[in-house]
Amino acid sequence: MAYGIYTSASFLNSAGIANIAASSTVEVRRESDNGIATIFADVNGSTPLANPFSADTDGQFSLYAAGIARGYKVTVTKGANVRILRNVPISTGNEFDISDFMGALLTATNGTAFLAGLGSVASQPAGSDYERARRRMRLFAATNLV
Repeated sequence: MAYGIYTSASFLNSAGIANIAASSTVEVRRESDNGIATIFADVNGSTPLANPFSADTDGQFSLYAAGIARGYKVTVTKGANVRILRNVPISTGNEFDISDFMGALLTATNGTAFLAGLGSVASQPAGSDYERARRRMRLFAATNLV
C-alpha cells in the first residue's frame, strides 16, 4: 500500500517575526478519535516513524500516513510554544494530475459511460466556462479511449 505524504516546517512567532523551530517535537493524532496515528518515514510504509518525532535542525519534517476521514491533528511543540493544525488531509490523491484521474475513469468505464455522462454541450451558452470545460473533457475522453 502506498501512503500519502505530509511535509511542513515549524516556526516560532516572536514579536511578529517567524523563526525556525529547529528540532521541534511533532505529534500526529487521528481527528476521529484523538488516537496516536500510525505514521511512516517512507511511501510504502516499510519504515515506521516514532510518534511523536523530532523535526530536523531546519524545522522541517515529513511523514507518510493513510488517508482517513476528518484527517489528522498535527501538534508541533518547541519549549512552551505549541501550534496545532487541525483536520490535516493526507492522501495519495495529491500526487495525481487530472489526466491520471481521467485515464483511470476511462479505463474503468471503457469510456462509454463517461462520455454519456458528459451529455451535450449544445444547450450551454457559447463561451461559458461550463461549456468550455465540458468540451475539453469530451475531447480528452475521445482522444484517450483505451
